[in-house]
Amino acid sequence: MEAILLAIIIGIIGALANKKKLEKPKSGKPVPNPKSLFGEMQKNMEENTKKFSPQTPSQTAKKNKSNDNVYRDEELEAQIEADRLKIQEEYYQKKLEQINKQVSNIEKRENLSLLNNGDDLVRGIILSEILGPPRAKKPYRRK
Repeated sequence: MEAILLAIIIGIIGALANKKKLEKPKSGKPVPNPKSLFGEMQKNMEENTKKFSPQTPSQTAKKNKSNDNVYRDEELEAQIEADRLKIQEEYYQKKLEQINKQVSNIEKRENLSLLNNGDDLVRGIILSEILGPPRAKKPYRRK
């Protein structure tokens, strides 16, 4: 019973896979329609003629206003970008200062040592002789 169900499921999956394989070659570039090509060419021609046609003063005024708006928009975007870059620069400057402080702290730690000169070494040896070995080495004994 289980084997039959398994065979049916495998058959369905195989059939779906074959359908997908058969559908793929059919899809390709659509053949352009001559009417659509002519329509596109006509639109291009109209756009080109509009560019070179004489304009009325109101149209030129509208264009100038739109150009001013575009210039202002570009100027505003440039100002925003400059502010963003300035904030980013300040952030990285603070980060650099923190890193420099950490480096200087590490360098100070490296310069520290237990024995600064030979006198400290001599004092350490003398004190070890005076104090003697630790109590664990010579425990109290009752006599």
